[in-house]
Amino acid sequence: MADLHVGDVGKTLRCNCSVDLVDVVSAVIKYFDPDGEQGSFPGTVESPTSDGYITYKTLAPTDLYKAGAWRFWAYVTMNDGGTIASDTYETQIYAQGTL
Repeated sequence: MADLHVGDVGKTLRCNCSVDLVDVVSAVIKYFDPDGEQGSFPGTVESPTSDGYITYKTLAPTDLYKAGAWRFWAYVTMNDGGTIASDTYETQIYAQGTL
């Protein structure tokens, strides 16, 4: 993934659930920001569903609102009511003008 900066719009967050997502009825990408506050973004199942990816494209400058280490993971609900969480990954969100 390319570097992410506070206020970035149009950047894609991508999580792999490692299963075929053909039967998903809802998907979100959850996160913990650097201060430990939890939130989520609506997720989209990427095609082909067999690859198991959930994505979210940042829409507003307030989506990535704080510099520091963020943790992201996908959480999906299947049509049979079962749920799956992907592995969590950590990435750095940089202040604008920094590396």
